[in-house]
Amino acid sequence: MPQKRAVRSGAKLEAHYSEGLAALGAGDDMLGVVFGKARNRIQAPAKLEQLVKGFIDKHEWLSYADRRRTATSATTSGLPPATSSSTSCSTS
Repeated sequence: MPQKRAVRSGAKLEAHYSEGLAALGAGDDMLGVVFGKARNRIQAPAKLEQLVKGFIDKHEWLSYADRRRTATSATTSGLPPATSSSTSCSTS
């Protein structure tokens, strides 16, 4: 079941987004490589909020852990396991 994110807007949303990018880029794994130099280029908080509400919230996002659980249950049910990408998105 997808987690419900706390509702943020304005400067709080912008700070949270920037902190998230920094956290993703801090690791020594593939996410660290991909997000290592990522920066928030959206300077208008209202546009960032529009992006979050208009795109990100309208998709179902699965983490690697979710995919592993799905793969484990699929394997025991005789279905092929999920692919190995770390994060995926599907439209709802």
